Amino acid sequence: MPLKVEFDLHEWTPDNFQAPGINEIQELMKDYTKHNGVYPPGESKLWESKESVLKRVINVLDRYLDKSKVIVVCHSMVITTLLELKLEVEFCGVFEYEII
Repeated sequence: MPLKVEFDLHEWTPDNFQAPGINEIQELMKDYTKHNGVYPPGESKLWESKESVLKRVINVLDRYLDKSKVIVVCHSMVITTLLELKLEVEFCGVFEYEII
């Protein structure tokens, strides 16, 4: 199978590459979870919203609508957002998704 790297399938961006360390990134993750990935009205956040993740992933997947099957390798936040999962994705988990 041909292999193609799609950069927009990158993991959720917690800090727009601005946090000084892991502790700050963990706090941003807690804030994301607290707000279910949605910015509170009138607020902006450093973390990437659930809507933003979904939009960029769908934009990539739409490029493959003419294919009968595609294998996508990506990170857990991308998978949980796309599939609307409330559970942690185990390493090397396999999930099926149908583009309609």
